[in-house]
Amino acid sequence: MLKVSWPAWNELTGATILVIILSLIMAIFVKLCDMGIGSLLRLFLQSSW
Repeated sequence: MLKVSWPAWNELTGATILVIILSLIMAIFVKLCDMGIGSLLRLFLQSSW
């Protein structure tokens, strides 16, 4: 069985900040895609009436 080594505080803090930043970027990307697709569908549905 191998011994477990825990990350240092600096590594842990850096990884946590990276995860938070990437999560925010992904959330913004998903929101923009949702707004874009919603606008296209609204445009399409209004023009078909």
